[in-house]
Amino acid sequence: MSEEYSDYGSDFITITAEDGTQYELEELFTFEFMDRSFTAFLPADIDENDPRYGLLLLEEFAEEDGTRSFEQIDDDDIDAVYEEYMRIIVNYEDDEVDQSEA
Repeated sequence: MSEEYSDYGSDFITITAEDGTQYELEELFTFEFMDRSFTAFLPADIDENDPRYGLLLLEEFAEEDGTRSFEQIDDDDIDAVYEEYMRIIVNYEDDEVDQSEA
């Protein structure tokens, strides 16, 4: 599954899936892992109490024309990518606590 990228705002994007369905996402951050780029998102158009609400990790690619596209992460890699995402978050939170105590 591949998605097209279109700019929605500074931290929000709308992606269009191959079937034409559009999703509004809040872009959290992009990180490099296993020599590939991954981007973390949260749905912007779903209530936080909705059971479909949750973290979305997608692999990011740069197209020849400079636009970004996204694809689902292979089943074989998703656990490792999620663990790396969590490692980054924990380290970031630890750094924030250390700075506030200084």
